[in-house]
Amino acid sequence: MHPLHPKAAAIAFGGTCAVGVLLLALISMIQGLYGNTLISILSTVYIGYDNTIPGAILGSIWAFVDGGIGGYIFALIYNKSLTV
Repeated sequence: MHPLHPKAAAIAFGGTCAVGVLLLALISMIQGLYGNTLISILSTVYIGYDNTIPGAILGSIWAFVDGGIGGYIFALIYNKSLTV
């Protein structure tokens, strides 16, 4: 098995989370009620996240940071498990 690059994993995880949060907000804006419960739950963690354009951008930034930290930690733990 090959080790993961923590910075690359952070960017990949962060980008995936950011796109998911952005799409959820955009779909909620278009469909109306779809995803409002999930958006209200995520807005307790991501300050400013809402189903508006500025809220979607703020939520995406928060999700990128959150996913990036998670991806970095995941890669570090994965790499440590390879050496055991």
